[in-house]
This record gives sequence, C-alpha cells and structure tokens, in this order.
Amino acid sequence: MKTKLTLSIDAALVRKAPGPQQARGQSVSELFEEAIEKASSASKPERKQWSDLWAGTVRFTADDAKRDDRVGRMARKVRTRATQHAKQRA
Repeated sequence: MKTKLTLSIDAALVRKAPGPQQARGQSVSELFEEAIEKASSASKPERKQWSDLWAGTVRFTADDAKRDDRVGRMARKVRTRATQHAKQRA
C-alpha cells in the first residue's frame, strides 16, 4: 500500500536528484524508497565487550603485580583468581 508523503528538501538537492534517477528510469519516489530501504537494512555490527575481545590475550607478569596503578590492580586480581581456580581443581 502506497502512502502520499510531503517532504521539505533543499532546492539545490532536488535539482541534483533527477540526473541519476532518470538515467535508471526511476521516479523521485522510487529513489527515496530505495534510500530508506538501504538505510533501514544496514544493521550495525554487534559490539563485543572489551573482556570478550581480549579474554586470554593479556598476560601479566610478576612485575606487573608489583605496580601501584590500574595495571597492578588488574594483575593482582587475575593472579588471585588463578590461584583460587588452581586450589579448586586440586
């Protein structure tokens, strides 16, 4: 079902529209329909969380655990969890 729609578009843009659409035999309405379909079908890629992207790739050393900053806190946290997992497995 088609619906009539009134649009307000810059006059310079309207003058540009007839060229490409007439070459393909399209009306301005068909051109807008195509543009809206393309815009609505273009889905954004799913964003993965930082932890999913980098899981298992960051390796902390003993020196990292001695640091007094965010990296040190993360290294200590990872080492504590690794120790707890090892104890649970034994």
